[in-house]
Amino acid sequence: MLLKRKACAYRQCPTIHTEKGSYCKEHKPKVVDDRPSAQERGYDADWRRESSKYLLKHRWCECEDCRRSGKPERATVVDHIKPHRGDMAIFWNRRNWQAMSKRHHDSKTALEDGGFGR
Repeated sequence: MLLKRKACAYRQCPTIHTEKGSYCKEHKPKVVDDRPSAQERGYDADWRRESSKYLLKHRWCECEDCRRSGKPERATVVDHIKPHRGDMAIFWNRRNWQAMSKRHHDSKTALEDGGFGR
């Protein structure tokens, strides 16, 4: 099998490579993803069931932007107001839940965690 040769995607790298992905060996991102899976963090079948019930009662985004604008978006995600950081008491405390649109939830999470999912 003939391997496809391609230019490294790293800015101004002249290397032509046959590596999997967009980067040559030197510029391949060195990412270690040691984050537990969603299931291991508590987002399991019980969470899906309970958050679905919550969204049936809280249909509109409850974020500050939506409240201020008076034009809330449809809620599709249950957010933990205070990040639980693995504390299951905080995770399951419904007073710590709010309904949010995915767009607003993703922005809030990125601000809190310093990046998406981190």
